[in-house]
Amino acid sequence: MASRRETKNILPLKGYFQIRTSTAFSRWSRQSSTTVILYALPLVLLIVLTRDNGMQRTTDLVAQKVAEIYIDDHVIIAGVGNRSQYEYWDRPDRNVDLALIRGDEKKGIPALKTILFWNGLFYYPDYAFGRGRQPFIDAKCPVTTCLATDDPYLLDSVDQYDAVMFHWPSLCDYPYVATRSEHQLFVMVSDESPQWRFSGYKLPFYKDFFNLTMTYRRDSDIEWPYGQVEVLASAPVGEEEVLVARRNVSRNYAAGKSKLAVWFVSHCKTDSRREFYVHVLKQHSRIDIFGKCGKPFCSFDQLNDCYQRIEIDYKFYLSFENSLCRDYITEKFFNLLDRNIVPIVYGAGNYESIAPPHSYIDALKYTPVQLAKYLDILDKNDTLYNEYFWWKPFYKSHYDYKEMANIAFCQLCQQLNQPRTHLQWYHDIDAWYDGGNHCHKPNRFKVPIKQFDFDNYTIPADAVIKIPL
Repeated sequence: MASRRETKNILPLKGYFQIRTSTAFSRWSRQSSTTVILYALPLVLLIVLTRDNGMQRTTDLVAQKVAEIYIDDHVIIAGVGNRSQYEYWDRPDRNVDLALIRGDEKKGIPALKTILFWNGLFYYPDYAFGRGRQPFIDAKCPVTTCLATDDPYLLDSVDQYDAVMFHWPSLCDYPYVATRSEHQLFVMVSDESPQWRFSGYKLPFYKDFFNLTMTYRRDSDIEWPYGQVEVLASAPVGEEEVLVARRNVSRNYAAGKSKLAVWFVSHCKTDSRREFYVHVLKQHSRIDIFGKCGKPFCSFDQLNDCYQRIEIDYKFYLSFENSLCRDYITEKFFNLLDRNIVPIVYGAGNYESIAPPHSYIDALKYTPVQLAKYLDILDKNDTLYNEYFWWKPFYKSHYDYKEMANIAFCQLCQQLNQPRTHLQWYHDIDAWYDGGNHCHKPNRFKVPIKQFDFDNYTIPADAVIKIPL
């Protein structure tokens, strides 16, 4: 039994806990009330003010005057009358899109083919193209009866979409598809060379998975180029007319340029061994290198301004590719071709077939020492230097990423709307994409390279399976 003295010591301790508990509860109550007032009530008020206000929805396209609007390069919203629906991620219901997809034959409204983005293309969840039907109209596609979406729940199941886009380089896991139908097409999309692989699953895992390819390769089912050169109607025809144009360049493009050559580079170690070429070239010529592999110059979001600055001071730009792969000519070339600076190319693509003659210098036709001597000759002779710009009034270089995406998706929409003549799938996509001598990876640096032996490469017969219908 506890003594009276012990009891006196215990009773005040019990009271202390009762007081502390009561005080803590009271403080919690006041804090909770404050939280409700500051956060919960404004949220409820916002929901009330922004609710639909009872506006009736209908899937009748004519009555509702459904239209799609392309805004901010990324967001497609459906307009109902004079009132727009909520943003894509908060669309009230899917019936509007479903009505667009179904169309109405009696009213002359065509049904649409559907394209699902399974995953995004790096920074572009909409593949830099857009969502809905309107991007096909804005791109002036020959066929516009398609609708693109990244909402896998728009239709009841994935096997109902006509095409499913898989950007292979950014796939982290093997895509689990419960069912797929015979009519739909799985499209392997890649704008990277096969020497730059980011996917968690290598291409050999994708046997008998893809039906179509959409890449920079010119032999893809759908070509997605990095750029294109447009030949204007006034362009000279034949070698004699070109020679006349070269001798009659009226502008001095060398005026005010005090520096020789420049290179922006972020990948310091590459399969093309370009860094070795530049290392030797720099010992014999004046080359300024900026970026991760050189001196700081400007940030990525200011790149366009940087190009404008260098074309004022420099005569040449090193448009050196990180991979020596067939058809792999990136924006490094098309972007600089559009500017008042001569691109020096280092790649395995067929530049002669896509660019005006005498508009660039092919580094692989020279040793670094030979190239340094040639650049020195051009640097001291403005007439010879200006001849590399003879083509400016007669050609136009296109390299905008959105514009190139439009080209690819216009092809895809047109193909989806054509009658199917055969079933096709890639039994061995890796053999098609990276087999044989599609890419050249020198074990040691050796130039000049007169030509790449890509013409003799034959894709294995069982790489692509085609069955007539």
